[in-house]
Amino acid sequence: MREEEKDKRGFAIIEPPIYEKLDWNMDVIISVLEVIRIRLPELFTEFPESIEYEIIPLGNPFGDPYPVIGLYSDNPKDLESIPDFLDMDERVQNWLKGIEIETLKKESENVKTVSWEVLKNKEY
Repeated sequence: MREEEKDKRGFAIIEPPIYEKLDWNMDVIISVLEVIRIRLPELFTEFPESIEYEIIPLGNPFGDPYPVIGLYSDNPKDLESIPDFLDMDERVQNWLKGIEIETLKKESENVKTVSWEVLKNKEY
């Protein structure tokens, strides 16, 4: 699929409860989101194999954009088959209850990501 077609189909969103714990430091948040993103296929084993996870900037009608994890698929029917935002959010929150934020921060030190300046200017 061409890049411009991918952009048109939209994303399902996951917003892990990490932002305030990381003092809204966007570069640290992106690194921790990347650690979480890498692990999500293990949490959502029932999702179709075509589902992909990407860190994206999310527009915010009440303030500045911020990074989240976007789920997408080249097959729109597969994307429609995943649970809604609230169900995924609850599963992610429950899963993260067993993981300390400091553990995620430590793991994120070894992960390469883009800066917030680069990500927030990426077009979707």
